[in-house]
Amino acid sequence: MKKILFLATIVLSLNATAQYSSIGIGINGGLPTGNLEDKFSIAFGLDANYLYEVTDQISLGAATGLVYFSGEENNGVSPEDKMYIPIAGSVRFSNDSDSFFMGGDVGYAIGLSPSGDAGGFYFKPIVGYNISEDINLNLFYTGIKKEQPTFAYVGLGVMMRL
Repeated sequence: MKKILFLATIVLSLNATAQYSSIGIGINGGLPTGNLEDKFSIAFGLDANYLYEVTDQISLGAATGLVYFSGEENNGVSPEDKMYIPIAGSVRFSNDSDSFFMGGDVGYAIGLSPSGDAGGFYFKPIVGYNISEDINLNLFYTGIKKEQPTFAYVGLGVMMRL
């Protein structure tokens, strides 16, 4: 009987301390930076994340999506478009008194195209504003660090919580 009472207490305690979690999906677009400006005209992507609220101000989770760099013809030469799938851990910091947040994603971006692209270290610092409880706008820098060059862009995105 003591074991059943002990297990019931643990289960009820876990339910009482369970925090809010959410799934988010979004789209983004931006301009390539650095040595990519001459080779790629635009970059855009899809975002998906799962965030678990650890405290009222901190959420942790995982992120994935799709990052696409569109090649720009220059002097008759057009580089191949680049496509990556990032797999990353996420953190978001917010303040209860306002709708702004900041955070980032860090992980690895798997190269999809062209074939043979191994990918690289993925990082995405982000700042944003919650328009409503379920929609936010964000400004970010996405980087995929490879031997040379670093594939990066600055962009604007919108995320929706499901």
